[in-house]
Amino acid sequence: MTQPAPRNSAATLQPWMIDTAGVAAVIGLSLGAYLLDIHPLQRARAESAAQAAELAGQHRKADDLAAKLHKLQDRLQETRGKAEAGSLRLEPAQNLNQRLARLTDLATANHLRIDAVEPGKPLPGPQCDVVEIRVACLGSFRGCSEFLDRLHHEMPDAAVVSLEIAGRPGAAEAPANLTFTLYWFAAKAEPAGK
Repeated sequence: MTQPAPRNSAATLQPWMIDTAGVAAVIGLSLGAYLLDIHPLQRARAESAAQAAELAGQHRKADDLAAKLHKLQDRLQETRGKAEAGSLRLEPAQNLNQRLARLTDLATANHLRIDAVEPGKPLPGPQCDVVEIRVACLGSFRGCSEFLDRLHHEMPDAAVVSLEIAGRPGAAEAPANLTFTLYWFAAKAEPAGK
């Protein structure tokens, strides 16, 4: 008995079966390439873009802080120059209550309603002490502008380092919330025991 010749399995495959197997192989290879190469690259690119945006934000913040520092240094130099020329006498930080009363009177005279006055502790500096004072009040933009102008002329030993204004868009005539942060340059404190 003769054995039948083995059937060639490739000969029994239809062309559409071969095409389907080829398409499946291409899809499998494409999916593998995507999962192993392309997807990680896309994720890395997205992370890199997010980090670049965060870095740009940090650079803007650093630039803003550098500009603010430069303005404060200029103001301090101006104040030192006036102090050395004798045209400006710095008051000691012990006069803080009188300074706060003068600030409150000045704000009230410019139609600002004081909500809070928060002085900080005197910070020693090389030529003078610096006292941070936060003032929260209600008032108009005009009152704010006049207050700042009078503050500059009547208290040349103080510098406004920040101003926040919050209004109510639906009520244009309503007073705005104003928050000032001031630096008061005070005479250096005498060391204890002198």
